Amino acid sequence: MNERKSYLRWLDTASIPELERKLIRLESIEFRLTDPDVIAEYNWIKGKLIEEMDIRRQLGDMENLLVNQAG
Repeated sequence: MNERKSYLRWLDTASIPELERKLIRLESIEFRLTDPDVIAEYNWIKGKLIEEMDIRRQLGDMENLLVNQAG
């Protein structure tokens, strides 16, 4: 459980390029996973990573929209 908390803290502080690199690295090992518990953990990690990237992109889009409307 502490590992998940640590991972979530890293997600909060990682830059977009760091998140993208992590996703690429994760996807490069996916085909080698066979243990159901490891696959479940992998899916959780990947899901949280993609969720964070999507949230940041949406926030960036909203920020750009607001700036364009104000300008």
